[in-house]
Formats: sequence, C-alpha cells, structure tokens
Amino acid sequence: MAGSTSLLVTALSSTFFAGVLLALPRSLKAPLARHLETSKGRGQRLRALFNFVLIPMMLVSGLLIDKWGLQPLLVGGALVAALGVTALEPSQTDRSTWPGVLLTAGGAAALAVASVVLLPRAFLPRNATAAVNLGLIAFTLGALLTPALVDGLERRWGFRPALLVLALACLVPATLSMVLPASDLERPQPAGGVGQLLRAPSLWFAAGLLFLYQPLEESLGVWVRGYLVDLDSAGPRTSLWMGLFWLVFLGARLITGLIVRPAYEAWLLVFLALFAAVVLGNLIGNYRRLAGGLSLLLLALCLGPILPTVLGRVLRLLPSEGGPACGALFAFGAAGNLLLPSLLHPVSERHAPRSAMRLGLGLLLGITSAALVVAIQ
Repeated sequence: MAGSTSLLVTALSSTFFAGVLLALPRSLKAPLARHLETSKGRGQRLRALFNFVLIPMMLVSGLLIDKWGLQPLLVGGALVAALGVTALEPSQTDRSTWPGVLLTAGGAAALAVASVVLLPRAFLPRNATAAVNLGLIAFTLGALLTPALVDGLERRWGFRPALLVLALACLVPATLSMVLPASDLERPQPAGGVGQLLRAPSLWFAAGLLFLYQPLEESLGVWVRGYLVDLDSAGPRTSLWMGLFWLVFLGARLITGLIVRPAYEAWLLVFLALFAAVVLGNLIGNYRRLAGGLSLLLLALCLGPILPTVLGRVLRLLPSEGGPACGALFAFGAAGNLLLPSLLHPVSERHAPRSAMRLGLGLLLGITSAALVVAIQ
C-alpha cells in the first residue's frame, strides 16, 4: 500500500476497534453474567469499574503520546487490550475478571486517544474537524456492531472461543501500525507543554461539554428504543426506525466532514445543540408514531456531529498538544459516562423513556450553554 493509503487504513481500523473495545463491557454484560453464573447487576458493576479506569488511563495515554509518539500507543494499546480480553476467558468469579477489565480499559483508552490524534494526519491535516467527523464514523460503527458481533460469536462457538476471536481481532491495528513509516507516526513537537494546555480556556469548556454529551450519546440506544415502543411501534417497525436513526446519525457526520470549515465550526456546535434541545423537547410531548419517528431522525442529524466537532476543534486549536488535549477530553467524557448514566439508565430501563428524555433535555441545555461560551471566546 502507498504511504497515504496505509496511514488511512491504520487510522480507520484503530478508530473502529477503539469503538469495539469501549462498547465491549456493555456487550459482555449478559454473556459474562451467564459465564459466571451471576446476575447482570454484577456485570453492571464491572462495567462501572471499566469506566472508572478509563478516566486516568485516557489522561495517561494523552501524555504518553506527547512523550513517545503515536506508534507505541497504537501497538501497545492493541496488545494490552487483546491481553485483557483474553484474561476474561478463564475468569470464574467477579474478582477474577478485574485484571481483564483493567487491561481492556487501558488498551481501549490508548487506542481511542491515539486513533483520534492520528485522524487529521490521515484525512485532512488542515481541517481537523472534518477529519474527525469522517473518522468517527468508523468508531460508531464499531460500537454499534459489537453487541451483534459478541452475540453471534457466542452463539456459534461459545463464550471462551468468542473472547479469543475478539482478542485476535484487536491485534489488527497493532499489525498495521507496525508497518507504517516512522515519519507518519512521529512524536509531535510540543509548543508549550502541559502547562500551556492547562491554561487554555477552550480545552476546559470543551471538556465540560463532553462531560454532559457523552452520557447522552451512551444512553441513546436505550431510551430511543423505549420511546418507539411507547409510541406502539413494536416489532419490525421499531428495528427499522432504530436502524434509520443510527444511519442518519452516521450520515450527519459524513455530511459535516464534507462541508464543515474551521471558520464556523464553533457556531455549528451551538446550532446543533440548541436545535437538538428543541427537537427533544417536542418529542417529549409527542404521541404520534410518524411524527415521533421523523423527529427522532432529526434529532440524530443534530447529535451525530457534536462529539467529533468538539474533538476536531480542540485538535485544530492545540495541534502540538493534541495527545494530552484529546486525553483530557476523553477523560471528562468517561467521567460523565461514569456519573450521569446512573440517572439516565435506570429511568430508561424501567420503560419510562420520556422521563429519561427530560433528563436528556437538561443535558442538552447545558451543552448549548457550553458551546455558546466556546463560540464567543
């Protein structure tokens, strides 16, 4: 492969498997509970442990990129994640799964941060926001396909072989990154170091925005499905609307990646968050099936570009501190995932999606405020 093509394939595969790994605890909750002959509630606690470990590991991964460059993180992250997934296979008790969960979280953190920093180099060096929007399509696809992948592998071969297949698949980014030219993955030269990064207001407001946004995106699949069932769209129609929702969500990132320009990316965030809040507010009071389904598609169109646009804007503003900046942003997002879904998920899972949507509306109003501050800086 030509250098640019191999760099692109490496970036996309790393981003895809980062999505797979970050979705793995949720996807393994039920199979792991069956394997350990325990309750799903304990599987939920292991997922909370995973999210807790992600917070420091995201920060550390960003700092290591600044120190060592991208290749050690891409290779090491994939290898550690594969080792972690493999370590889950002999587990017989909750406590014996902890090493596997910790290793998987560490590898996922390294792969996620490194792959996002790599995306502008692979796509559009002069438009990081467009590059991250395009690249995170692969990330979301990985996260969306993981539950079906885990279920299919377990049904076909059983729990232990399924984990081994997943572990081997995680080695793909490591293999690809090892054959890249060293110049493609060299360490960025820091302009001001971590001290300057900590003094950058744009980073802190973006971090607050992702603290609110990440749990909202994490809970989408739960309450969107519940809302469709509440509209009496059960059966194949629910699956159809869910498929369309995620298709529009990904399509919004594709469109944004093709048209966004740095000059108006901050105000695009304000518009997307505000319009999403308006749509969600109308959805709460809607009881008509067609109007509800179409409004959900409009909501997906607004929500899809928010995460990559925030990441891309920070990478553009702080290019020489991209590793630590992305690590900090992901850490705040992981903290939001750890703390706020404890409010959203129980409400959604008790078949009260409109209550969860009201909480989501509050998050969107907070996101709009943070985006507005980012825009007027």
